[in-house]
Amino acid sequence: MSDPTVSTAPFSELPIDLLRLVGMHTSFDSLLSLLATSKTFNKGLTPILYAEINLSNYYAAAHCVRTLSRESSTLAFGRNLALLVRSFHIRYQRYRIQPVQKVKVARRLLRAIEAMTNLRHFVLDATFLGPPKLIHVLGARGAHSLRLLSLRLQSERWWLDGSTPDMLLGLRPVFQALTSLTFKMWDEEICWHDVMKHIHDSRAAHLRTLDLAMTGPAFHSFVQDSLAWSSLQELTLRVTGDIPFALLPATPNVRTLRLTSDDLEPTDTALPSDALPKLEVLVCPHQALPLFLPEDAPRQRPIRVVQLNGASYGEDNEDFSYVRWERCKWEDVRRSLRCIPRSAGPVTELSIYVDWFDAKTFGGGIAECVQEVEQLVIVLNQDPGNEAAIGDWSKTLFAHAPKLHTFLLSNAPYKWNDTSTSFLFATQQNKQLAWLAAWDKNPNTLKRVAFTTEFFWIREEDGWRALRGFAERTADSEDEDDDDDEYSSPVQSDGSAEADG
Repeated sequence: MSDPTVSTAPFSELPIDLLRLVGMHTSFDSLLSLLATSKTFNKGLTPILYAEINLSNYYAAAHCVRTLSRESSTLAFGRNLALLVRSFHIRYQRYRIQPVQKVKVARRLLRAIEAMTNLRHFVLDATFLGPPKLIHVLGARGAHSLRLLSLRLQSERWWLDGSTPDMLLGLRPVFQALTSLTFKMWDEEICWHDVMKHIHDSRAAHLRTLDLAMTGPAFHSFVQDSLAWSSLQELTLRVTGDIPFALLPATPNVRTLRLTSDDLEPTDTALPSDALPKLEVLVCPHQALPLFLPEDAPRQRPIRVVQLNGASYGEDNEDFSYVRWERCKWEDVRRSLRCIPRSAGPVTELSIYVDWFDAKTFGGGIAECVQEVEQLVIVLNQDPGNEAAIGDWSKTLFAHAPKLHTFLLSNAPYKWNDTSTSFLFATQQNKQLAWLAAWDKNPNTLKRVAFTTEFFWIREEDGWRALRGFAERTADSEDEDDDDDEYSSPVQSDGSAEADG
């Protein structure tokens, strides 16, 4: 006989809020299975399925847009699925598809967006869609709710939705809630400036994030006479040609700056002393670094994180392009690094990409810059010279870095270029362990070390242990180290991984 005090209510009778919490923490495939279980599940979980849509494939986009553009009366349970969409990202490049099919998708997308009245995030980075019509529809339907807008503005020959340049005339949309804005404008033939500047200026005092990718002249026109960016906290500038820093609007609250310029010449560039006074994270070419930490500045910026030349330990950076930096010489980078101690931060995280260096002179060359650094990432394009000298870094480098707990050497560029003839020590654990043992003969604060992206080492009570996984993670606490097995596994090879340091 069943116990009457025990509830026998089925899972489907859970309160709708709890059911949706389950859906939010369920894999995509499992969510689809739950939707097909019952009408209750379908009704409760469909909003989870359509809340965030990320499309990176033309065929997936075509099917999704066709569904979202249909009349609600033709869909299951008569629901308007477009109303459920909060975030819509569409990113893909050219596909060999018949133009007539592309036209259908472009026009269906416009119909779908017209119905997305609750849209908060919109990202367009795809061909065949004409921004003039798209901006008009977004401004008319999603203006009250849109928080994030990201557009790649292409030349007219890719517009298959009926857009024309004349549509830009008099187009003045205002997005009342916008806080993040991204424009990618490489085509100077189309007069985007007035429309984009209006969108920007109408929300300039409220933007938190701004990302601009454009030619130098277009950027000059865009920032000239712009309103103050008083609320801006993250700024990304990807500009071809020199950047007119002197024309930048006031940026009193920017904490993060990402800067890319193919032709930046520091000697010809001036940065006002009162610009970016709260800057903490700086991502830039090495030659730009001294601009932000000048020798004669009355007050230095509180920069804490520096990333030079696109340096990234891992291989999955979406902007990974080492071709731009493959000629970076260590001597040039080292000269730029001399300004690091000037930061009022101080700089605690430093990442550098350089083509090559001599291991014998590397430690002494960077020692004066890392006295406050806690995490150091070095990305190389070629094997270091005098490899045996790596064992001497405890004296030439780590002795001058009393706070350094994470040191990562990355061979990611060679993997990115699919080259396997270099960094032969990348898998030689005995050699790496010998270097660690040599370093430990002198006092150091290292807790996490990598000589490659294959695996990394963590310090344990009985020595060094090699693990596979994500090494670019701070090791500030013992609790973090205790959790390593949750995201990585020990390296099994010749037994050196478990040897004492």
